[in-house]
Amino acid sequence: MSLKSMSVKQRLTMLVAAMAFGLLVVAGIGVYQIARVYAAANFANDNTVPALTALNELIVGIERERIRTMRHVFVAESAAEIADIDRSIAGAEQDIQAAFDAYEPTIVDAEDRRRFEEVLSHFRRFEVAQAPVLDASRSNEKGLARERFLSFDEAGKALETEIHDFIEYNIGLGQKGAADARDIRDRQLFVMTAVAGLTLLAAILIGAWMIRHLMGQLGGEPAYAAEIANKMAAGELVDFQIRPGDKESVLAAMHRILSTLKEFVSAQQENARQHDLGMIDHQIPVERFHGVYAQMAHSINELVKAHIAVKMRVVEVVSRYAVGDLSVDMDRLPGRKAEITKAIDGVKASLEAVNGQIKELVEAAVAGDFKARGDAERFQHEFREMVEGLNRLMDISDVGLGEVSRILEALAKGDLTQRIEGDYQGTFGRLQKDSNGTVARLREVVGQIMDSTEEIDRAAKEIAAGNQDLSSRTESQASSLEETASAMEELSSTVKQNAENARLANDLAQSSNASVARGGDLVRRVVSTMTEIQDSSRRIADIITVIDGIAFQTNILALNAAVEAARAGEQGRGFAVVAGEVRSLAQRSATAAKEIKDLIAESVNRIDEGATLVNEAGTAIEEVVTSSTQVATLVTEISSASREQSTGIEQVAQAIGQMDEMTQQNAALVEQAAAAAESLEEQTNGLVRSMNLFQLGAGSDTQALVASTSKPVARPAPKPVSRPVKQVPAPVRPKTAQAAGAEDEWDEF
Repeated sequence: MSLKSMSVKQRLTMLVAAMAFGLLVVAGIGVYQIARVYAAANFANDNTVPALTALNELIVGIERERIRTMRHVFVAESAAEIADIDRSIAGAEQDIQAAFDAYEPTIVDAEDRRRFEEVLSHFRRFEVAQAPVLDASRSNEKGLARERFLSFDEAGKALETEIHDFIEYNIGLGQKGAADARDIRDRQLFVMTAVAGLTLLAAILIGAWMIRHLMGQLGGEPAYAAEIANKMAAGELVDFQIRPGDKESVLAAMHRILSTLKEFVSAQQENARQHDLGMIDHQIPVERFHGVYAQMAHSINELVKAHIAVKMRVVEVVSRYAVGDLSVDMDRLPGRKAEITKAIDGVKASLEAVNGQIKELVEAAVAGDFKARGDAERFQHEFREMVEGLNRLMDISDVGLGEVSRILEALAKGDLTQRIEGDYQGTFGRLQKDSNGTVARLREVVGQIMDSTEEIDRAAKEIAAGNQDLSSRTESQASSLEETASAMEELSSTVKQNAENARLANDLAQSSNASVARGGDLVRRVVSTMTEIQDSSRRIADIITVIDGIAFQTNILALNAAVEAARAGEQGRGFAVVAGEVRSLAQRSATAAKEIKDLIAESVNRIDEGATLVNEAGTAIEEVVTSSTQVATLVTEISSASREQSTGIEQVAQAIGQMDEMTQQNAALVEQAAAAAESLEEQTNGLVRSMNLFQLGAGSDTQALVASTSKPVARPAPKPVSRPVKQVPAPVRPKTAQAAGAEDEWDEF
């Protein structure tokens, strides 16, 4: 899997894994090296100091045993004194054995073991040389005992020399431990600094790469993308710039949506323009679009075809009615279109009724029955006046049949220019007046037919314009809603996953920070332990100082004893020898105490250096804690950016809600267009009723006028929205309505 194809979750996981690995490496190395520093720095306390203490106890025990042996040979006279010295020698031997036992656990290597065995071997020779001296002294053979004492004293000096060499070796071990601690300190600082730096660098590089790649997927700032989406949702098809060569980002996809919408709107506008020019067979080129846009274009074309087909069928039927052919019925249309069928059927019924009245009167007149009358109460408006006129015509037919016959013949031909000429009196005068009035009234009816035709034409044009506007808005909103919803669904899924991964990264960073903090606490505890070790070393130095003082006082006492022995002369010679040995022993003890004191001081210095190293390690751990806190802050900022992206998604959702509201408004406009169609039906009813006056003739100028003005101008009809909308109640059609009233209703609509 390439880095480019990784998801946001995988990238965040990689970032957290890199940081966690770096922190674990730093923590692991820190714990391991701290343990090594502690072991090296504490070597003097665990090994060197106990070893030197045991060796010091060994020297003190050996000196005590030499002094007791000297007193046994040179001082003791009575059996009680000899027994007391024997008990002291036995106690010294126990102390020496305890010193050997105390040193043995501090042995660290083969060389240490070899030297220990060498000292133990010299001690065995020391004991072997001591036994003959004590045996001779117990036998009261003092001369022999003094002779044997010389070889015993040489063995003691050799043993002390070996012990001093052993002390120097242990001092060297302590110095080596301090040097090891310094080396570990240097390596630890370098390794921890390098690992922490590499971890921080990796986190920065991965974070910068992730930010750059996310911005590449969006194509720009999330706020800018939300602004463009809101404008598109509001119907503002404003062009915007994208990065050169960008074909895969969200903004690039929105730019392609914008281009498709503009092309679709342009095609729809061209379709409307062609229909305005009378090219009603013009259609939106479906092959220019794909997917849902092609389906929308096809649906609009089919809708326009259906509306044009219905209108042309209405024109055909009305044209047949205009020439008096009432044998044609309007097709049975479904749904709301059934209102058109109902209206045309009403027109036909009215024409047939009026025509029936006329036929009855004509048949009566043909039969010579001029008393017959038409039922004018069955009709309204012009049809009623026509029947009443026929009744009046029947009244005067018996006195002016010839003239009336001529006028009726002219009327049957549609010639309204004919009049009854001449000067008639009485009944014929009234017949002349009524006949001429009938002709004038027919002219008025024809004028009203022309007015109605103009109203119908104007109403049809306005309905077509309203439907055109509705079609444009509906298809624009539908396409915008479709594409925007798809894009927003993908963006919403990405941002939610991004927010969840950022939250997990923040939790892991906080957990890592807590682990490093615990490491810092451990270092502080190590520092506290080193401080206690320093205090213990200082107390040991104080004890050595006391031992040094005791040795000095012993030396003074031995000096005083030697002076007193010199004063005693020959009797004090043996005591002088003992005082000299005691003074020599005190001087060696002082020397050993001074060496041990120097060693302890050096050990304290080494421990101070170890404490300093541990403090520096603690400082390094604190720096790691600071770096971990910075990483946690960076992850928190990433989480905050994810929340801002979620806010942008909510704004896009609001824009989609606005688009839905506009779609509802378009649905209401469809219902208003239906109401306008009903008004058009009423105008058509008046037109057909007026044209019924001329159904018995053909070829007149008035019929040509009716045919020409009745032909509607076909315009595109809008595509109905696919969602269900609330039905708007149709307007109640009044039983009596003049042309002026219909015009007022249209203006109100």
